[in-house]
Amino acid sequence: MERLMVYLNRETLVIVGTSLQIVQSCGMSYLSWCPDKFWFLFISFFSQIIGGIGAGFNVVSSMSILIQYSKKADREKNIGQWEMASGLGLLVGPLFGSAFYSIGGYAFPFMAMGIVYAVMVPILAIGLKIAREERINASQNLATSISAIEHRYTPVNKRELFLTPRFTFALFSQSILASTF
Repeated sequence: MERLMVYLNRETLVIVGTSLQIVQSCGMSYLSWCPDKFWFLFISFFSQIIGGIGAGFNVVSSMSILIQYSKKADREKNIGQWEMASGLGLLVGPLFGSAFYSIGGYAFPFMAMGIVYAVMVPILAIGLKIAREERINASQNLATSISAIEHRYTPVNKRELFLTPRFTFALFSQSILASTF
């Protein structure tokens, strides 16, 4: 993922991840009209794989963008708010999904989320472009720019990461959450 983030930029990976989640929503919404068992299984697995890759792109890129654009003093607070919003989404998502299912059947929740993601893509692209331009304009000093680029791609010490209590707790809670599905 790190090489991909260097090759493409973080902002592009957010857009690509969201686009992949649109593909997943379209594939999953088609399943209710799929007559063949083989194509049903193929499309469902393929859609979930594409959606998982897109979600991975989104989570990693969003977190790195959040860290990159946060001031050091506000970084922990911003990460906490991001995690809180993610948890809130996991909490209320099934409520919305079941409401959409009762309104329009199996395909409607996927179509609704596909539409939400499709509306989000241009808004994300514009917002990320503006934020990137502001960040570039703010770094007028060449020495500051060079040190920021060197700091930006510093590899993570994995042992140090696992010794961080918040990371270990988040990994544990996400493992429990993933095992319930």
